[in-house]
Amino acid sequence: MNNPTIPTLDDPENLSEKAARAWESATGSETAGAADRALGRTKEKATEVLQSGERLLREHPGTS
Repeated sequence: MNNPTIPTLDDPENLSEKAARAWESATGSETAGAADRALGRTKEKATEVLQSGERLLREHPGTS
């Protein structure tokens, strides 16, 4: 009986292909995490800019 977690020589799939898929999956997760963090920072900055513009309009009405 083959243990699915231990590759064997009679494994029909090439081990390097499995390694490549595992690496792609890991880097894909890292990339998605980085993109999610960047999106969060972008949203925070956009909120700051919007609030600063609103404050400027309140403090100086008639200048727009």
